[in-house]
Amino acid sequence: MPQLLGLGNGMSFGTCYDYVQEPMSFSYMAGFDLAEPDRAAKLGLKILDVPQAEYAIFELHGPVPTCIHQGWEYAMGIWLPEHGYRHAGTPDFENYFEGDLNSPDYKMELWVPLAKI
Repeated sequence: MPQLLGLGNGMSFGTCYDYVQEPMSFSYMAGFDLAEPDRAAKLGLKILDVPQAEYAIFELHGPVPTCIHQGWEYAMGIWLPEHGYRHAGTPDFENYFEGDLNSPDYKMELWVPLAKI
């Protein structure tokens, strides 16, 4: 773990990518912020290049995965359509912070890439 944390700023993420509409599918990767791709490659790690995008960032509170499911329901069912957006189909992120993931006080972020409807 210290070796992985040392590859970037120590932030850990979950990301969904390679979206396919019909039938709905995607790939999921648990990863870390990366500042040294050569070092990561030498460790045999997969590197996901993420294109620059505009994101809506939702702060979530509560135990994982409950808060993630609730966050997605709100983002996709309410916030995006009400603001004239859809998911862009590019990688999205679950941004994890330090703390107890099972705590009702746990805080994390959901980053949803935006495309205008």
